[in-house]
This record gives sequence, structure tokens and C-alpha cells, in this order.
Amino acid sequence: MWQFLKALIFGGTTLLTPTPIEIGHEWINLTLSKDLSSITPGATLQIEINSHVPTSMNIIDRLTLAETLFPEGCVQARLITKDRKIISLSNIGGAASNTQTFLQLSADHGVPTDIAFSNVQLRADCEVKKALVSWHNFSK
Repeated sequence: MWQFLKALIFGGTTLLTPTPIEIGHEWINLTLSKDLSSITPGATLQIEINSHVPTSMNIIDRLTLAETLFPEGCVQARLITKDRKIISLSNIGGAASNTQTFLQLSADHGVPTDIAFSNVQLRADCEVKKALVSWHNFSK
């Protein structure tokens, strides 16, 4: 019950990049204004990919195109604590609203809920252009 209340009260999406970024083969560091933490193990990084997937397409076609352009695992991230503990994330699929399409990056065994992350690093085997990156923090 407490976890549900925390997600309801404190959950949400936090934009990590105020302007679109390019994600390529080299690791890039995101500058965080404050540490990130996970309310539930289902927290994800979301990468908005509207520059690759036209919003004029219907949602099913956008998700299909996203999976073709960005196969599972082609984008990786690292959540890093102050004492250098690393939680690895990779893209597990897409998500879409009426106006946006995203890649979702998740940890294999969930994101630990008892630690704070002071740094985020990203890289991709498939180039990602003009992307906004957000921390999505209220999933199951």
C-alpha cells in the first residue's frame, strides 16, 4: 500500500534534457540538476523519438516503425551512484501517446528503490537524433 501511495504522490516524469540531444556510439553524460531515485523497480528512461517516427502515423504503425528502427538493446544507459555503483538499462520497446513516440529503457531486474543516482550516461548502436530524455517514475 505504501509503495502505491508513494507512486501516486511522488511519481511522475522528469525531463532530463531541456533541449534535444544526439545519442551515438560514444557514451554521453547527462548533467542532472538533482539526484534521481526510483519509487518502484519499474522506473524507466524514456527517449522521445518524434524526429524518427512521424506523429502523422497511427499509434500501432509508429510503434512498429520504432521497433524496426531501434531494435531491442540498441540503446543503452547507465544510472550511476555517487559511490560508482552502476545499474544498466537498455531499450525494451516503445511507447506512444497521440502526439509522441518514445523508446523505453529499463533494467533487467528493475531499478533499486533504495539508492540515489547522481549521473546518467547514454549510448546507442543505432543513432538517435534530436531526442529528449526523461525519467519516468511510477510504473509497476
